[in-house]
Amino acid sequence: MSQLTANSVMPIVSSLPKEEKALLLQRLKEMIGAAPKAKKKRKSVYDNVDPIFWPENHEMLVAEIMNN
Repeated sequence: MSQLTANSVMPIVSSLPKEEKALLLQRLKEMIGAAPKAKKKRKSVYDNVDPIFWPENHEMLVAEIMNN
């Protein structure tokens, strides 16, 4: 299969009728785009901050300050 390159396939594809080219293009798109990559959620600065400093953990921050 290593000898099958775009340069060797191009003459065959160019000799196809338009309907066959459209079908080939559709099948290639399905084959290539079959498994889209899952996008990772980008971490924000808020994700890197300790839970003590989160706004909803105000009481925990106050307790931490008072005990130190």
